Amino acid sequence: RTLRALGLPVRTIVRKGSEYFWLNDTGCEFFFGDLRDPLSLRRSLTDAEFLISATNIQRETQANNHRDVTVEGHRALFEAARERGVRRAVHISCMGAHLAPPAFQARAGAEEALIDSGLEYTILRACIHEKPFLDLAYTIADKGSVTLSGPGENLLSVLPAMDLAKLAAACLDAPSVAGAVLPVGGTQTLTARAALE
Repeated sequence: RTLRALGLPVRTIVRKGSEYFWLNDTGCEFFFGDLRDPLSLRRSLTDAEFLISATNIQRETQANNHRDVTVEGHRALFEAARERGVRRAVHISCMGAHLAPPAFQARAGAEEALIDSGLEYTILRACIHEKPFLDLAYTIADKGSVTLSGPGENLLSVLPAMDLAKLAAACLDAPSVAGAVLPVGGTQTLTARAALE
């Protein structure tokens, strides 16, 4: 929606069975593909000038795992982008990339795949954004309560998703961020409980 509001033509890759119906009112094209299917990636990137990759595995399974999707899937995506002549890739990663948990190590692997691809790139290492808190708020509306893990007093910098989208769009052709790995935080620090409230 952010890219379309800026007047940019957009083609997005969606997996069959995913919730893509909301794309119908955005004016963007959508293409059925999967990070685990290199042929679909090459097809979807035909005539693309830029690439923004913003993927995430919310629940890892044997078929949908960090090794095959987050690392090797992104490697295939970036190779396809290079083959198709994409000018720059902007990759949304996480601030914790290179930390010990396997999901974070996989994010680091995706970053390395982009750097090794030969594409011009910008990597945005984003802090937690608002979606997890919105999901919790919807659960409260539906069920009356949620359980936070821990006391909810840990300090976070929460980033509005629209701000991250605008920043990704701005990085598409800004010469000053070519080859940059940028940490991206929110405008304030607050507790997890306060963020949810």
